[in-house]
Amino acid sequence: MLICNKPKIFDIDLYGLAALLCISGLIWLFLIRPLDHEVIQLQKERQQKQQEKESIEAELVQLQNAVQSRRTLTARIRQNADMLSHNIDIPEVIRRLGSLAQNCSIRLDEIAPGDTDSSEQYHKTSMSLKIYGTFPNLRSFLTSIADELLFVRISSLTLTGKQSDEHSCNIAMNMDVFAAK
Repeated sequence: MLICNKPKIFDIDLYGLAALLCISGLIWLFLIRPLDHEVIQLQKERQQKQQEKESIEAELVQLQNAVQSRRTLTARIRQNADMLSHNIDIPEVIRRLGSLAQNCSIRLDEIAPGDTDSSEQYHKTSMSLKIYGTFPNLRSFLTSIADELLFVRISSLTLTGKQSDEHSCNIAMNMDVFAAK
């Protein structure tokens, strides 16, 4: 059935228009609307995956921090173990102090070991030294003690004496020597 009694080239048939609208409605109903729901569902899944990713990244950062702190603790334990393995007795400390003084051009006049105090983990022996030399040589001597005798702590250092042509002075030094039990 035609809209007009006289057909023309651009007239549209009513049934053709209804079919076009029906096909458009069916396409929207069966294709576009389910795609919208699928897009919304995919967005929700994406947000959920993003939250999971952020929580995993936070856990990864925590694990990396734990690994770093564990490495630091391991390094400290190895350092302490090395210190204990280098631990020696008082005659050996005196012998090493003598060789260090000789290497640094310092005269070691007197070494007097003192009392030994004990605790649960270590023994501590005090020791006093009288040394004669220049300040630069004393500095290299102190540096050598810090580098080679890891279990020795210098508790006091006193410079006395008159300044002479050699720029030397008398030095009194007290130190503590630690030994593991």
